Amino acid sequence: MKKTLFTAAALILAAACTRELPESPKNNENLVKFTIENASGPVMTAADKKDGSKTVITDIVDLDVNWTAGDNAVLFDNSGSCAGHLFTGSVQSDPGYINFSGEMDEGSTAYWLLYPYNSGASMSEGVITTTLSASQTAVAGSFADKTAISLAYGTRTPGQSVASGLSFQNLCPLIAFNMPSYVDGAQSVTLTPNSGCAIAGTISFNASTGAMTAVSGANSITLNGPIAAGERYFFAVAPKTYENGFTLTVTTAGNQTYSASTTKTIDAAPGKVYYLGTLGLKLDVTPTVTFNHTYSGNVLTGTTATLNIPVASDLAAMISSWSATLKNSDNVVVRNYSSNSGTGSIANGYTYLPKGSYTLTATYTTLDGRSKTLAPVAVNHNVNPDFSVSVSGYTPYNYGVGADGYSKNVSTANGLDGSSIYGLGTSVTISADLMNDSKYSKSYTYSYDGGSAVSVSGNSASIPNKTGQSWNKHTLSASCTFDGVAKNASRDLHVTGLPWETTTFTEDTWDKASWNVDLGTSYVKLGGVSGSGKANVTSKTKFNIPSNITVKVYVSGCLKSYATLGNSSSWLNAKTRTTFNVKLADGTAISRESSSSEYEKEVSFTNLSGDGTFTSSNCKVFMESTYTAAGPYAKVNYIKLTYR
Repeated sequence: MKKTLFTAAALILAAACTRELPESPKNNENLVKFTIENASGPVMTAADKKDGSKTVITDIVDLDVNWTAGDNAVLFDNSGSCAGHLFTGSVQSDPGYINFSGEMDEGSTAYWLLYPYNSGASMSEGVITTTLSASQTAVAGSFADKTAISLAYGTRTPGQSVASGLSFQNLCPLIAFNMPSYVDGAQSVTLTPNSGCAIAGTISFNASTGAMTAVSGANSITLNGPIAAGERYFFAVAPKTYENGFTLTVTTAGNQTYSASTTKTIDAAPGKVYYLGTLGLKLDVTPTVTFNHTYSGNVLTGTTATLNIPVASDLAAMISSWSATLKNSDNVVVRNYSSNSGTGSIANGYTYLPKGSYTLTATYTTLDGRSKTLAPVAVNHNVNPDFSVSVSGYTPYNYGVGADGYSKNVSTANGLDGSSIYGLGTSVTISADLMNDSKYSKSYTYSYDGGSAVSVSGNSASIPNKTGQSWNKHTLSASCTFDGVAKNASRDLHVTGLPWETTTFTEDTWDKASWNVDLGTSYVKLGGVSGSGKANVTSKTKFNIPSNITVKVYVSGCLKSYATLGNSSSWLNAKTRTTFNVKLADGTAISRESSSSEYEKEVSFTNLSGDGTFTSSNCKVFMESTYTAAGPYAKVNYIKLTYR
């Protein structure tokens, strides 16, 4: 059948209460030729607009059905002898009429003609069963041949071979829609009831009333194209009430899909046309947001939240603009987007995005000016920020041996105070802007030698030098927690006591070997004190030596040799001299013998120097005069130890 448009009233099945129903089929071969002349096609009428509370009918005109070549029907009669016989159609000069010819039982007095012909159609106990296809062909402005089901009823007197004036009545309603003008070349549209009910498949009708009794097999109908932009198309559906309306899914030329839907209930009656309007573009996509933190070098500066709404190019071409927002759990907008991809723009100062739950809302506007909002999407952000905390500080030891990242530089080391700590500070690789922003959860403190934590403002702190520190290991530590991530750092700072010098010699700082040593506060005299005895001292000063240190020792003082008077006539070979030694852990650093030419006279020496090593187990200074009897001696009034 070919359909044209005009305005008319819907026809109904006539004389329904007087029809004779067929008996059960019987083997009867008394068939006669029978022709039905000038049968008229059914009319599809627009649904009553007064039903607008349950439908979305707005703009539709009626469809007059014309016959086309190849239109055939199946005939059932009330004899039961030739149910399901093919009746071949012949279209008349006026395509609104057709002749059908076939065979029927010669004794039948009533018959039903079902269009379109279906070899599997049947009639039993007053119920006609056939198939409403779930795969229909798209025809712009109409519906395809052999799609909509219609039925005609007629009577016959015995011996009658020709009948005329039979009228077909539609048993199915039509659902109509318009493709948007910007959607060109769609491949198919699928109509699905939102209630999940059957809409096509095996369908049965009461032969007397034309009312549908059952339908099963298909919960959707696909209209196969191509489907042209801006054109109107029709689905033939089972007559029933469709709660909550329909969803229409469009498959584009690029094999992408999108959908449009109505939620209004539609009471779809036979022979009526229900118009859903122009399909709005409803994307069946799920947006995603990918979070990544940003860095300048290794300094944390913020977060990107990259939006991706996966829209294929053929669908994207239907959209004129996008608008999307990302909100945090406090419902504060943190990002704005003007496309379906990209990092967007920062909102409300949220350069950095803390971990947690966010909500994305996206709206798009199609080329015809319609706006649609995607369902809000919950987005979880669990990307930890990457940052580090550092502490700084140094003592002469760091330069003296080249420890903890410092290059060895004894000149620098020996220019510092051996009891002080320098360059103390802490920093974190998070931008000051983030650390100073009250929107972000953070804590940043440092402590010295396990003392009270001191809060740091911003991303760094300079700490005053520590002077007069004990000679041992000290520790500077810092801790920063940002967005739930905690980082710590600590640095051991060794105060060794070096460089060191003294002009004080007392029993508190030196251990003398015998009474032949005089600790005279401002000097130490080794030998020549009282009788004979060992003439040496060992330092009591407790240096802190974490590893072997090469040192240079300097001493100042004097040496005295003696000439012993023998008899009155000559000098005996009894001139006495001594040797002054300074020893460190690895042996003798300085050795000086008293004068061989000047006796009984103190011969001074200044900054006499030598090299040695301090170890963690032996960091003492041993000084001696080798002559242990009365006479020669060594006197020291100054000693200095430096890094070498």
